[in-house]
Amino acid sequence: MNTPTPPDLHKIMQQKSRALFAKIGRQVGKDYVALPAIAALTLGRRSAMSTLSGNMTANTVRNLWTWAVIFCGHFTEQAHIYTHLDTDESKGDWYVRQILGSSNIKGNKWFHILTGNLSHQIEHHIFPDMPASHYASIAPQVKAICHKYDLPYNTGRFSTQLRQVIGRIHHFSKPSEQEWQAYQSVSAADTTTHSHKSTPESETAKGLSRFLPPVVRKAIAYIW
Repeated sequence: MNTPTPPDLHKIMQQKSRALFAKIGRQVGKDYVALPAIAALTLGRRSAMSTLSGNMTANTVRNLWTWAVIFCGHFTEQAHIYTHLDTDESKGDWYVRQILGSSNIKGNKWFHILTGNLSHQIEHHIFPDMPASHYASIAPQVKAICHKYDLPYNTGRFSTQLRQVIGRIHHFSKPSEQEWQAYQSVSAADTTTHSHKSTPESETAKGLSRFLPPVVRKAIAYIW
């Protein structure tokens, strides 16, 4: 497969960015405009405010919960991080990589339902096409196979896994000494030369958008 050239890449990212923000716009319009407006017209202003605040609370809780479950399945201390893929990887090696790069979360039946069964992330990775409701039933067999071949079956309580995730994020958020020195050198060079070359990202970074995460600013820059 050919690697996209920069113009092709820009076109691809532009389409993806526009689709992303269109989806965001529809969701925001539904949750924060349409539904409160319907509530206001049918039940009154107080119901509209309750609908608005309820949607805001539900979306915040849902996003935090989804983030926690997904990160606990991929970013605990035991989960391996792969920076490149082996072009000669066998099917067996693929299964091993899925197991080593995933973590499960212990819990009762209702906990697994609330996570969409993604608390069985190992089973989800090695059998991505299997209905999620079956993950719990095959988990003992997967664990037994891991034990047979001396492969770690990474699992733990939600509080333990989340604590490891937060610790790992904190660790990787700190630059190494070499990275910090390189950053200082670049910053000093920019200050000395007073370079103000305009780029889509730098234009987007102006105003309130400078408070947005870099990945969001980059996505906005690709829209135009």
